[in-house]
Amino acid sequence: REQATLALALTRLGLCSDRSLGLALLSAFEHQLRTYDLVSMNTMLKCFHLMRVKVSGDLLQRCEVRCLQCMSKCTTSAISDFVYRCVKMRHDVSVHTRVYVENTVNSKINELGPKDMALLMWSFAKLGHRPKKTFLKRLEQRFEVLEVKPQSLSLLIWAYAKLRLPVNRRFAEAHYYMVWRDLGAMNMQCLANILFAYG
Repeated sequence: REQATLALALTRLGLCSDRSLGLALLSAFEHQLRTYDLVSMNTMLKCFHLMRVKVSGDLLQRCEVRCLQCMSKCTTSAISDFVYRCVKMRHDVSVHTRVYVENTVNSKINELGPKDMALLMWSFAKLGHRPKKTFLKRLEQRFEVLEVKPQSLSLLIWAYAKLRLPVNRRFAEAHYYMVWRDLGAMNMQCLANILFAYG
């Protein structure tokens, strides 16, 4: 956690352009990976992305193993963030990890917030992972009781379209209403995502 806090502080202070520092942090991360919790690991992956330090596929696979070890004790936010970080780093998360993530989040669906829901589904869409019907049903029920911001809303709708997932009437009416309500607050990217999805 101390290494993750240090790395985050360096990036927030704009001191992330020193390549030797980034590589030193990467080396420390690699050698102490087994001691990281999922939140700290996510923070380090985010910092490496900001520092433009390449994390090898082999190390990201080891991160997946560590994620699986920690997942049952973690929040859905940390789990969603891990998959998102991997996708942002162009890492093809294994099918085993995707299924384990889906099942774990499904068991904790009442913890899932709107941003994490959108990022998880966006990540699944990028990976080409189609969740099971039982997962989608529970996710849609959760969606109906959340206050979803325009960016998260557009990512979620985009993910459904990208994966060509079935959309039941109740879910369709819920997101149509939210889009209509928040249309004035949407930027061009949100509008593009929604038009792509509805098209």
